[in-house]
Amino acid sequence: MALSTQTLDRLKSQLLTSGLQQRNSSLYQVIDQLIDYVRSLNQATFGTSTSGGSGGGGIANDTFITVANETGTLPNSRQLVAGDNITLDTSAPGQIKISASLTQDVITKIINQMVTVRTTEIEIPFNRKNGKIIIKGSFTDEQVGAPVFISQVPDKNSDATFIQFIGQVIDTKKLQVYWQAPFGAPRKMKVNYLIGA
Repeated sequence: MALSTQTLDRLKSQLLTSGLQQRNSSLYQVIDQLIDYVRSLNQATFGTSTSGGSGGGGIANDTFITVANETGTLPNSRQLVAGDNITLDTSAPGQIKISASLTQDVITKIINQMVTVRTTEIEIPFNRKNGKIIIKGSFTDEQVGAPVFISQVPDKNSDATFIQFIGQVIDTKKLQVYWQAPFGAPRKMKVNYLIGA
């Protein structure tokens, strides 16, 4: 904890009135220089002036990222804390090494969310050339708003009834699909769809 300007002023006053300057001049000079040094250190560190007011500069108004919680001595500091699957290595002086580690379960979950191809049967108005439909399903909050890649499942009529699709997950229960069929649409068909990121 730093000595306040008022405390240093009081110490200086007591030193001046102690009579130490006449009894032991060398000791007096050392103590006087120590008080002046602490005062200048406070000025450089905390920006406090010798008159008791606050001055500019110093580190009192600076911000810091620290490894430990140091808000007691650095009020504007914030502790760097590792989140899930993150490690902080402070073994090298002057450095913080941040490493991310993913377990096989986390990687598998990410891949499964990214590449799960679903299949469903849809009904579209017969012989129309375009439109939109809703596919009901179960989607995550992260998938809402994501684009959807859709293709028809090939069957014996694929060459005669080619349809183009685009889609988007609109909430956790619905996928909106826009379709276009240059030669008119069949009533029912199967589609594969993959939800993008």
